[in-house]
Amino acid sequence: MRAKKSFGQHFLKNTHVIDKMIAVIDGWVDTNHILEVGPGKGVLTMSAKNLGKEFKAVELDRDMVEYLHDNDILGIDQLIADDVLELNFREVFEGQPFILIGNFPYNISSKIVVKMISQNDLVPHGLGMFQYEMAQRINGKMNTKDYGSLAILTQSFYDCTIIFKVKPGDFSPPPNVMSAVVRFNRKAELPSFSYRTLEKIVRAAFAHRRKKLRNNFFNPDYKVLMEELKIGDLRAEQVPIEVFHEMAKAIEAQKA
Repeated sequence: MRAKKSFGQHFLKNTHVIDKMIAVIDGWVDTNHILEVGPGKGVLTMSAKNLGKEFKAVELDRDMVEYLHDNDILGIDQLIADDVLELNFREVFEGQPFILIGNFPYNISSKIVVKMISQNDLVPHGLGMFQYEMAQRINGKMNTKDYGSLAILTQSFYDCTIIFKVKPGDFSPPPNVMSAVVRFNRKAELPSFSYRTLEKIVRAAFAHRRKKLRNNFFNPDYKVLMEELKIGDLRAEQVPIEVFHEMAKAIEAQKA
């Protein structure tokens, strides 16, 4: 069974890396369900499904679905043949929270993170394999090129950490870049504003990274807040995450 470029597949083969990932997952004793994205040949799957938690996986590649069934890696009730981006998270475990894991397909990894954040009430923990560059973007800090809408959205709802790097040779076929495993723990105290409100603000702020905020914000409510906070002459990457939070709170207060 060969990896397909169209699905962004790179199969993890280093069992030491898998053992380290399983140790993290096993430490999350407060959640009794696991959803794996893109199980591929099932190398991570075979260890994760034996952790004593209810396990399911979602796989879009029909050939991989057949492989997992034919090799008795996953039963029909454990494998969802679907696109994770279209999957209704609330139906997977009948509304129960779950741990989201996977060697995420690199071509949709940022979209998977955004889906997790947007439904953070269902996902208290996550563990994902990413291209190292993407892992840096998730963990981006202010005044760096990695600080953008993805970093702000993720760090507003999760404590996220790059826990170790993974070499190209640990995959088959090997990617052309380094990879990294990122751990996500939902914050103990979540923001009072919604994900959607914050998303609209930061997407507008980073629409043109080189421009100052006064040239990016066209929403009149954003412009008023920008002037009040005195950030109009700053670029989005120069604005602390807390200021974006203040804007989100103010916007929702206006709607109340």
